[in-house]
Amino acid sequence: MFSVIFTINLLIICTLFLFKMGLKIVLLNVVYLTFILSVSQCLVNNLKADDCGSTHGTIINVDVSGCDGEDICPLKIGTNVTMTATFTSDVKSRTLTAAVYGKVGIFKRKFKLPDSNACDTGVACPISPKETYNYTLTIFIAENYPKIAVDVELHLIDDTNVDVICVLIPSHIVGDLPTVVQII
Repeated sequence: MFSVIFTINLLIICTLFLFKMGLKIVLLNVVYLTFILSVSQCLVNNLKADDCGSTHGTIINVDVSGCDGEDICPLKIGTNVTMTATFTSDVKSRTLTAAVYGKVGIFKRKFKLPDSNACDTGVACPISPKETYNYTLTIFIAENYPKIAVDVELHLIDDTNVDVICVLIPSHIVGDLPTVVQII
């Protein structure tokens, strides 16, 4: 946050100086460069997530609790993990259904969600084209989950049974480090 505020202040100072000097072309380049630097700073703090087949929408941002800009998201056993996907829809749909899969190698397993109806869990349905929506899901990472690398796929499916968005989050299920007992 500090870096974004600093960048904006720097932009204002440079703009005033260059405008006073009459250097409009240089001013435009400075504005463009500062904008790119601010946006890239914001993106650095976001989670690495891939589009895995969004057909009727566009992913804007994905946030997973406990995962701060890491390439592989740690999912800690015994905790709740909250995922928020911000997206735009390209289609109108009366319904939106969530599905979450865990993928290990060639094996893919669907997770049972407390409520797969995304319209009941934060998305205002019907969804419309060019509108922005936030879908939030909290999943408990159970003690019986194996401590392995897993790709988490979040699908939001419209009423024609097509993915509005599909997000792939490279993850690793982790637990507490074993306790070391000293023998005296």
